[in-house]
Amino acid sequence: MASGKGSSLLDVRAVRKALREKRGKQKLDLLLSGDEPGKLIRSLPPEDLYLAILDIGPDDAAEVVALASPEQFRHFVDMSSWRGGDEGPRVPEVLRWLRLSKEGAPPRERPGGLP
Repeated sequence: MASGKGSSLLDVRAVRKALREKRGKQKLDLLLSGDEPGKLIRSLPPEDLYLAILDIGPDDAAEVVALASPEQFRHFVDMSSWRGGDEGPRVPEVLRWLRLSKEGAPPRERPGGLP
């Protein structure tokens, strides 16, 4: 992304427009191809990112899910898991988003340099 607040706003608008125009895996490439994909992903409105993930296919978008902000992640879970009313969330859907987030996260170094 370009530096400066105005440039960042233009970049987000351009990405949002591009997401509307692209389909499936093209959206994934758009989200992950920049210098700072996490920053780009977290700059998007939760609704836009959720719809992009659904179009990509959640199982193919695990890295995007892992890079999402807590607010975005909460939106994913809310949109896919809640039946409405007082029934509570569908546990398998909540677990699915948690699994995607874990699968998409980069491997962490273990203490003591162990692989």
